[in-house]
Amino acid sequence: MKYQIFKSTSLVILSCFQFLCAVEDSKQVNNDLSDKFPNRVLSSELEYVPRTLVSLSDERTQQAEKLVDRLEDHVDVVRVYDNIEGLPSATCKLFGSTITS
Repeated sequence: MKYQIFKSTSLVILSCFQFLCAVEDSKQVNNDLSDKFPNRVLSSELEYVPRTLVSLSDERTQQAEKLVDRLEDHVDVVRVYDNIEGLPSATCKLFGSTITS
């Protein structure tokens, strides 16, 4: 089983570790962390992480950003993923360049 660890901080959460692994390993990683840190609150979720980012022209990037903004504002949309370089909407792009197959 192979996974990567990322540490991030925010104003609300003092410290947060993110584990990036294959989908089929996610349950085992969650179980191992729960066993090792029983008094911690753990959550897990599946997230799309692009293997490659695409570059668009400035005009197309602006169009894509408007589309993503409208989708994110829609009441029935939970999360929007993309693989567009330079588009600030998706946090998953932070990991896009670290994925190796």
